[in-house]
Amino acid sequence: MNKTTSVFNHKTFVRSSVRRFGAAAALASMLSACAGAAVSPTGAPTVQTATDRAIGQCVATVAGGAIIGALIGKDRKSGALIGAGIGAGACAVLLQVASREDKARIAAAEQEAIRANASRTVSFQTTSGKKATVSTRVASVKPPKRSAPVVAAAPSTPTAAARPAPVVTAAAAELSYTACRYATQTITVDGQSSDESKQLWCRVDTGDWQAVAG
Repeated sequence: MNKTTSVFNHKTFVRSSVRRFGAAAALASMLSACAGAAVSPTGAPTVQTATDRAIGQCVATVAGGAIIGALIGKDRKSGALIGAGIGAGACAVLLQVASREDKARIAAAEQEAIRANASRTVSFQTTSGKKATVSTRVASVKPPKRSAPVVAAAPSTPTAAARPAPVVTAAAAELSYTACRYATQTITVDGQSSDESKQLWCRVDTGDWQAVAG
């Protein structure tokens, strides 16, 4: 092989690799879009739950696998699909419910079970037309403590005309949640079940329940 042919083959390989990477990147972007942000049943952003995080991690894994597969595959299509298949693995179930609408239904099922303090199982049709069953087990736990800044009055000044504004001190007061419960979710699609996702929920002073780290 002469030098000219070698250079030509190298350029061809580079162009081919770039095209494969571009196709895989597009696939990765599409998969990542499925993850999105955590949403409430009304569509408003909220704190990510354990199930939300698990879905996001699966989507990221598959997206990364698609890029690697495309770079080492014999062609763009098969390489990307092989990589995506390698990345899916145990995430296959969660990828079936990764759309915004499906995640909102799962979140609603979790919140309803938490508020009712009762384990529940609900089923719905996914955006892809498959039947998904969501089982949520609820268990009460001792509430952890949380901290909030202490607001204290500013020191008085010689100027009587100006009322001192409150300032936030460095001290912190320990506030207690009124109640806490764990929600453990399992999702089943086409006879396959996901790993359990365990999320701590606590009721705040307003009476609302919120997902917290625990």
